Amino acid sequence: MRWTPSAAAAAALAGCSLIYNPNNLPDPRVIDAAVVDTNPCALTLMDITPKVIDEGRGDLGGAPALLVVHGNNIVNANLKIELKAQGGATVHLDPISDAVASADHTYAAFTVTARVDKLLGASGPVDVPLDVTVTQDTPQGGSCMTAATATLAGKLTFHALPELTAKTTLSTLEPKYSMVDLANVTITTQGLAVVNAVSSITMKAVVANATLTVPGPGGNAGAKTVGACPTAGGGGGIGADANLSAVSADGGGGGGAGGGTPGTAGAAGSSGRGGAGGGAGIKSGSDLMSSLEANAACAGGGGGLGGTLVLTNPGGPGGGGGGTLALVAGGDISVTSISAKGGQGSGPAGAGGAGGGGGAGGNVLMSTETGSLAITAIDVHGGPGGSPNGGAGANGRFRWDAPAGNAPVGATHRGPAFAALTTHVFTTSSPPLTVVGTNGDGFSVRVVDQAAQARDGGHASINNGRAVVMPVLQPGFNQVCITLDGGVQERPESDRCVEIAFLP
Repeated sequence: MRWTPSAAAAAALAGCSLIYNPNNLPDPRVIDAAVVDTNPCALTLMDITPKVIDEGRGDLGGAPALLVVHGNNIVNANLKIELKAQGGATVHLDPISDAVASADHTYAAFTVTARVDKLLGASGPVDVPLDVTVTQDTPQGGSCMTAATATLAGKLTFHALPELTAKTTLSTLEPKYSMVDLANVTITTQGLAVVNAVSSITMKAVVANATLTVPGPGGNAGAKTVGACPTAGGGGGIGADANLSAVSADGGGGGGAGGGTPGTAGAAGSSGRGGAGGGAGIKSGSDLMSSLEANAACAGGGGGLGGTLVLTNPGGPGGGGGGTLALVAGGDISVTSISAKGGQGSGPAGAGGAGGGGGAGGNVLMSTETGSLAITAIDVHGGPGGSPNGGAGANGRFRWDAPAGNAPVGATHRGPAFAALTTHVFTTSSPPLTVVGTNGDGFSVRVVDQAAQARDGGHASINNGRAVVMPVLQPGFNQVCITLDGGVQERPESDRCVEIAFLP
């Protein structure tokens, strides 16, 4: 305790003799250690980060939501935090049991699981305001005499989301669902199909194929000309026309489209024989698919003109490219089968013309933040050529991202994912974080603090299946994100983030 004049006066009144003896002075280190640098009775709450808890966080294999309260005089003395919906609304939040305060008494971090609610938000997103109440014990004789309590109102929202269930055809998709639970389903969206769930995705047979010239979701449509493709040079090459001086001949079928280079043109037919179909395009670039649009499946090229001295018929159109499907979840992903095949080239309208080339197979991305992947079968084959003489399409791509586990059947590439953390709360500003993936894949690192300010965290590459990054955190809530080389921030195929609290 500190020596004060009132203490001296009390000693004199008691008849004590005060004799100065330097050897009896208290150890100053003990005094410093005993000085109270915070007043638990003066508990104050100012803000909380993040501002929203999505329905489904922490459920069905996902990681719970991490939140950080900012204030003053927060102590680890029976520290308790409770979230309660305003207005008597019902939200399914698990009790909080891991609240911890920072050593400087200005932050408290905790996690909470928001269970899937099949009623709230069923018809669309609903926001429910939450009150955040913090309670902590105070020392005996403190000014508040009892446990200190403070409430933060209007700073946190529970975001209820719809579930995706009981559908057999998906022509449109919401940006995010709390959970996806489907049986057999065909996807017919106009653009690439991204199924995003906060918790889990469960499906049986999923079909995103092209059908003849009609592409799968996000693929390129077949035509009678050079096949469409996002890369320079187009997709499948158009078949060469037949030598019309022959008695009868078929033009060569257009080449099947590839994921990167165009298929070759078919050879000309002559002397009553059909020309050979063109070859499938060769996939260029990387199976990493850092951009889904840039990997849209190409279409096959049209078949060549054929006929006789007196009759000619055009070739058939090429097949459409297979669909692009991304399944992105916070938790577990379980799918029995996925099919994103290229379309078959069509035959000619009449005798003489050649069949079109087959479309390229599609692209499939399965990515879980903290859950597991389970898939029985995957089919991204290119489509066959049309008869006669159409060239087949090239096969597509399949990528899987998961913190642990083995490659699913048919997977061609493992994308980067943060390895599982034993804790998301750190007392050091640069904790080591492990990213797993495929050797050679590079990515940039950034840190987004609780004021939404982004800071450069450098660049790293996967080596021996992993990379360790140590970005500098800011006090309070942080998101550490990685963006694949060639990718775009906040895109599902190229950006990954993990939530971390730094408590100084």
